[in-house]
Order: sequence, then C-alpha cells, then structure tokens
Amino acid sequence: MARLLTLLNHTLTEEQEQSAFTTLGITEILVLPSELASKWGKISPQGDLPLDELIPFQNWIMENSEPQDYVLFQGEMGATFYLVTWLLAQNRIPIYSTTERKVIEEKAEDGTLRKINLFKHVCYRRYVMYVS
Repeated sequence: MARLLTLLNHTLTEEQEQSAFTTLGITEILVLPSELASKWGKISPQGDLPLDELIPFQNWIMENSEPQDYVLFQGEMGATFYLVTWLLAQNRIPIYSTTERKVIEEKAEDGTLRKINLFKHVCYRRYVMYVS
C-alpha cells in the first residue's frame, strides 16, 4: 500500500488526513522532520533557485518512499516545480491539496477593516505534465 510524504510549512488538518486515507488509499503519513521542515520554509527568494539546498529533500524522499508513493507539496514555487518534475521521473506521485476559500470582512467602530481568510480542504490532485 502507498504512503504519503508531506513537504509542508504546516501540519495537515484532521480532514486532510482522513481524506488522504480514504481517497488515496494510503496506509501511513510521513511528515518532514522538523530540521528539514524549517529549511523548507526558508528557501532563499534571492537569485537563482539554490538547487544544492534541495538535495536533502530529495534524499529524505528517496530514503522514505517507494515507487507509487504520494508526496504532498506546498511551498516556494520554484522548489516545488523542480521537485515535482524530479518526482515524476522517480515514479513517485506528486500531489497538492485544493481548497475552497472564504473571506469574512468585519468593520470595526473605528473604521478599520479586519479580514479573516478561511480555507477548507476539498481534495487532492496530482500534478500532471503537459504532453504535446
């Protein structure tokens, strides 16, 4: 049975976990170790994508997954794109979570406006490659 590895800056909600078990048919969720999770959230936005900084993530994925395991991403866009394309070549299944978003606006007596963003998990989607 397949496993789910997560490369996220946050923890999964209970709803996301249940959805993973029921819709993906996984048997286990593996969370990025805290040291790597901290690095995942701090990939430099300056200059070219630092590919050498992605090697520890690639190593962790390969050490903890087998072909047809799922890898859930959310993070720096270039790093995500790079690792998604790499995972497809490694016969892993890169996925992301879709959400419905609701914004609540509250106007205070002093005229300030407070916005609250609510996110609700909908489903998991596979990243797919364009084929011409």
